[in-house]
Amino acid sequence: MVLALAASCDIGPIRRVGPKPTPPSGPEPTVDAGPIFEERRAVLPVQPGMTVHMVEFADRDNGYALAVSCGPEHTPTGGPAQQDNQRCVGELAATTDGGRTWTARQHPAPVASNHQIYALDGSTVALFTEDTGYYLSLDGARTFAKVTEPIPSVRYGLFCEPSPCGVFQFTPIGPATRVPAQPDLPGEIGSVVEGADGGIWAASLAADGKPYTASSSNLGQSWQRHEVLAPDGVRLQRVELQVSADGSDVWLLGFHGGEPNLFPSAIWYYEPGGWARRAVGGHPPEGFVTPAGGQVLAAAGPAGMGVLDSGVANGEYQKRPDWPNARDHVDELLDGTLVARSGDRLWLGLGNGTQRRWISIITTTS
Repeated sequence: MVLALAASCDIGPIRRVGPKPTPPSGPEPTVDAGPIFEERRAVLPVQPGMTVHMVEFADRDNGYALAVSCGPEHTPTGGPAQQDNQRCVGELAATTDGGRTWTARQHPAPVASNHQIYALDGSTVALFTEDTGYYLSLDGARTFAKVTEPIPSVRYGLFCEPSPCGVFQFTPIGPATRVPAQPDLPGEIGSVVEGADGGIWAASLAADGKPYTASSSNLGQSWQRHEVLAPDGVRLQRVELQVSADGSDVWLLGFHGGEPNLFPSAIWYYEPGGWARRAVGGHPPEGFVTPAGGQVLAAAGPAGMGVLDSGVANGEYQKRPDWPNARDHVDELLDGTLVARSGDRLWLGLGNGTQRRWISIITTTS
């Protein structure tokens, strides 16, 4: 999948372009028999003196690691070393067996600053450096081609150039284009996702801080607006739609602040009859949440990992002591696997909902 994108409202690293794509329908990923925790430790095939910089997985099997060595000795001839952003030598490796083994790959621009890597799917990976821009691989990082724009990971998403922000379709060749009709929502659209069967969802905030949503089942030709019941006095500053990897669970998250690491102040789950509000009591003040399938939201924050779901926690946040003590981030991959992070530690959670077998991925350079 090769999609060109200029800048959107939430431009930044490629992951911020939009939510993950909805994978083709198919069976749930199989959870192998074994212990709840498994450790996979491997040494990356890189030169001595390198430091692990990024490890990114697209699914339970396919991942990429980027190691760097930074310093003034890597500055190209004719210019001094950057004090705040030194030139670095980057080396790349890939795994197709869930981090058990890693194979060296050729970095397309090894001497540069601000090396970044983004796993878009099992075979598609993008690299970025401040000096040379974006490179794209469609064959698991075996070969790369220079591209002029960031690579989004969605067919439909939020786009804000030109203003106002709207629902756009991204095509393999050519610029992003507005869908035939935009949803009639108050305020500016703040979140767009693609759900099951190609359905498109959009959310906005009115001037009074109340959330609104709409969905389209015909590729944006027409929209159905939904009522979102919010408690009196609720004045949100941001809304975000999230969809589970299989497309079956659609969530609306409301935030009282604009910071990216705030725990949602209000949460709604879309049921056949409309939006149902879920309780969020007992949660930490900060954290990240992601769909986990089975009407479950997984969360990571200062207190570790927890869940919000109706079956296990009765709609309330509940810490999971049997899950990793991940504090920094949690996300859902294309096949429904969860990836959790804390510092330089990374875990993969295989399974669905709260039923997970966690694997600790440890990569070193020596």
